[in-house]
Amino acid sequence: MDSKCATCHGEDGRAHTEQGTEMGIDDMTKAAYWKDVTVERARKSVSEGIKRTVNGKEQEMKPFWRSPDAQQVDALNLYAVSFFKK
Repeated sequence: MDSKCATCHGEDGRAHTEQGTEMGIDDMTKAAYWKDVTVERARKSVSEGIKRTVNGKEQEMKPFWRSPDAQQVDALNLYAVSFFKK
């Protein structure tokens, strides 16, 4: 997981990586990142991946697993939430 996620999101979720900066990935430690995140949207992002343009930057995240089960997806999303700092 670390090598796949950390490439863009960084080991601390701040996205202060070359790839994260290039794609304009938001900082997962900030409230702004989480304001529009829902459980279903987070599950879909992990299960199906993301391909979008945000502020003129192409963002692509491939699905984490080919056939993830709900527990794996939820565990990954719980890990991501652990980056949020109030």
